[in-house]
Amino acid sequence: MVHHCRGSYQRAPELPEDSFPQNLRLLCSYAHSITEVCEKLSINRQQFHRYLNGQSRPSHRNLRNICDFFGVDVSTTWAPSARPPSLNV
Repeated sequence: MVHHCRGSYQRAPELPEDSFPQNLRLLCSYAHSITEVCEKLSINRQQFHRYLNGQSRPSHRNLRNICDFFGVDVSTTWAPSARPPSLNV
């Protein structure tokens, strides 16, 4: 992304990799199936796959429901991928 600033062009700073999809995939690996997760959360499976692929981010309500379902804090889902989310199992 390029921003125009006083006659010169500057490249926008790179954003850190979005770790939510990777963390969500890890959390889902503890579930019986993605279909089960979607059904219990009442989230459309296609939409949920967009979360898993990083094409979309969940609404605040859906994020809260996902966290409640897996027993994790919201901040855990955005933790850097090097530190996997811990489950409250």
